[in-house]
Amino acid sequence: LPAHALAWGLWDQDSGMTGSLGESDLARWARTGVAPLAAERGLELLDAALVTSRAQLVPACLDLPALKAHLLSGPGGELPTLFRGLVRMPVRRASAQRAVGTGERTGWLGRLAALSEADRLSTITDTVRGVVASVLGHSNATDIDLERGFKDLGFDSLTGVELRNRLNTLTGLRVPATLVFDYPTPTLVAAYLGTVVAESTRVTDPEPSRGAVAGGIEAPVDDEPIAIVGMACRYPGGVASA
Repeated sequence: LPAHALAWGLWDQDSGMTGSLGESDLARWARTGVAPLAAERGLELLDAALVTSRAQLVPACLDLPALKAHLLSGPGGELPTLFRGLVRMPVRRASAQRAVGTGERTGWLGRLAALSEADRLSTITDTVRGVVASVLGHSNATDIDLERGFKDLGFDSLTGVELRNRLNTLTGLRVPATLVFDYPTPTLVAAYLGTVVAESTRVTDPEPSRGAVAGGIEAPVDDEPIAIVGMACRYPGGVASA
């Protein structure tokens, strides 16, 4: 018989996966445009899925205006790739590290290049604080304690990735997905970004090479190793493990 794989969205009834969600977690889902499914509506979607010829479906309740608001909210706002066909994306200018023949820098890195080292770190710290506040849904960035751990601030793996994605979009840099685990406070993230900025804005030979972009601004080399966090497999022929 044909099979149907259903990637369910959030239900309004508690379950093993969602029973531990608190009010702040549900509010975060709502901000990202994911609304809970009533049981009756969920069963209707199940019936609809069973009569289609599609093998894989996502039965979920999405709030498209909320998706768009999330896209436009706060610094570095962006949508998960899966949702980008549902909401019209605004045109974004190419950001950060672009150089012209005279060595002039534009975007976020360009603004930092004109600052002293102390002012540069202060600006980076303000940027991190604003993005952290936006991810957590705070209206005031001063609510964020820069020395407090991300876990204590309310971050989990999903919000950690959202923070990384927003910083990538806002700054034009490439920071690792494990950012909040490698640098577990906003202050440490700001110090790390300060190091990356210093390396990324160093003027090099006009001839581009590995780790550099055309125009003479060195770009960070992404040499982050792959980390296998969890794995499951079943092989034929008596093979018992990966």
